[in-house]
Amino acid sequence: GNQLNTMEQGTGIHELMMAEQRASQIVAEARAGRADRLRQAKVDAEQEIATYRAEQEAAFEASATESKSDNDNSAQLKQETDQEIANLRAAFSKNEGAIVDMLADQCLSVSLEVASARKRSTTG
Repeated sequence: GNQLNTMEQGTGIHELMMAEQRASQIVAEARAGRADRLRQAKVDAEQEIATYRAEQEAAFEASATESKSDNDNSAQLKQETDQEIANLRAAFSKNEGAIVDMLADQCLSVSLEVASARKRSTTG
């Protein structure tokens, strides 16, 4: 009877070891499958990026070609803008002293009189 228990225990241990081995194999296959899926996802993403980049570069080239024809208009616009800036700077320089004086007068002339509306609200 004792020998039979020992054999059954040996068989049970053997089955347990086989189950562990199968589980390890399943985990290894799952990891390998996951790695393959990750690699494929990376390849797919790189292809998508390349396609998007090509589309954007084509759109940029079309825009650049179009803007070359508008270059004459932009030169005139730049000239007009530069002239307007020069006019604003001249007006500023011309009026700078008067504006500084006006601001200083406003800051220095403080009225100590209480407004009539304020008087009515406090005596009410």
